[in-house]
Amino acid sequence: MIEEKREKGNYRAVGKGAAKKLFERIEKEQDIHKRTFFLFSHQNILHCLLTVFADGKDFRVQPDEINRNFVGHGMLTRKVTRKDCVQLFLLYYNLLSYLDIIYGKH
Repeated sequence: MIEEKREKGNYRAVGKGAAKKLFERIEKEQDIHKRTFFLFSHQNILHCLLTVFADGKDFRVQPDEINRNFVGHGMLTRKVTRKDCVQLFLLYYNLLSYLDIIYGKH
């Protein structure tokens, strides 16, 4: 009997199919991809804000990343690059988008 099923390609159902159906149902009902994106956005924006607003430590060591304290107080001795500006605008845009999601304005 087992040999007949194997020859015809008819295998018994295994847990893989059930797991796949379960996760498809969860994704449909809970929108896991949207939540995952939200969690990654949360972590990335938080890290960027902590970097931009990091302590200047009495302006002794010039930061590699843009820092509000150095720029705002005129203590940044290196040139502000295009990359710095793009990163700042991306942070601003992503923060506004994030806040729209939180407060339901999307």
